[in-house]
Amino acid sequence: ALRVLMLLVSIATFWLALVVFGRLFGERAALLAVAMMFFSPTYLLYQRLGWAITLFPFFALLLIFFLTDRRIFLPYRSALAGLAAGLGLHNYIVFLPTIVAITVPWLVAFLFGPANAAGKYGKFQDRLRDLGKYWLAILGFWAGFGTQFAVLRLLTEDQGNATEVFGLFWGRVRALPSVLPLVLSGSSYVARYTGREFFAVVIGIVSVTLAVLLALALAGSARRKIAIIWAVGLLLQLSSLLLIIDRFTLRYFVVFVLGVWVLAGVGFSVLLSRWRLPWESVALAIVLLVWTGSTTLVPYLATGGSTERFSLGNRTDAAADFVDVRPLVTCVRKACVRMIGLPPSLKPRILFIFVAA
Repeated sequence: ALRVLMLLVSIATFWLALVVFGRLFGERAALLAVAMMFFSPTYLLYQRLGWAITLFPFFALLLIFFLTDRRIFLPYRSALAGLAAGLGLHNYIVFLPTIVAITVPWLVAFLFGPANAAGKYGKFQDRLRDLGKYWLAILGFWAGFGTQFAVLRLLTEDQGNATEVFGLFWGRVRALPSVLPLVLSGSSYVARYTGREFFAVVIGIVSVTLAVLLALALAGSARRKIAIIWAVGLLLQLSSLLLIIDRFTLRYFVVFVLGVWVLAGVGFSVLLSRWRLPWESVALAIVLLVWTGSTTLVPYLATGGSTERFSLGNRTDAAADFVDVRPLVTCVRKACVRMIGLPPSLKPRILFIFVAA
């Protein structure tokens, strides 16, 4: 039951990605970007989990969908965009950097771009007046976030000291260069299951490949301006994220990593621009799926996972939370013994089969 909800969200996110990336980058680039995003190690290994961070890509794409759609009547569109942002922030406060990354570039493009978000040309004063028509976005935002805002204001004991968090900002910036190759390559997301990072040469190859694809997207894409705006949004997302988090943890980097892989997919379409390969996006998805399977699933099935600790820049992390099921087995065994009198010696696998039945 816990997996069904995330499966449905992933299906909706997949459809939104096809539509949004098609609007922004064109059909071919969109298909490759979707393949890169949804079959990256980060998505395959971290977006199947039933927790708040899993919904970030859905709300991010939903916000972009309403901001870029010109078919929905403007008052409805603006209200729905605000509601998507509010619900995303209600879901988890760390969604705030993603809202900044989306709305700031959109606002700049609306006011100063060759054509604003409504597809109109005009003087700055005219565009500013048109922006006022989006006032319903504010109501939509507070409709989605209002109750959570009240909770945050009333229950402050679990939120930490904001001044101390900001004071450690430059420490996180200094640690960032050592973290980015680990998260962008998917190495740390794999280590969450296996307890071991990729070899340094593998991390280097994947990181350089991503860098080359990003350069191609920014320099050679037919929609280069959109690609540059996307890259600026990623920088805004990462910088504002470093301001509000108190430590590095993998779930905080999911949106940034997926955004980089999306742009890498656009760069891959530039690389293939001279050739029209059949089923190219499907082939790319299969290659990525096989790669993640060979680096994560195969060793996991062979060893049952690992509880080893691994480095994550300014902290260490462990695979134990993902793979160590012994506390769960003990809990279920004791519960069954108490409720129905099963013998304590019953093997865990037989116990799980019984509970499932």
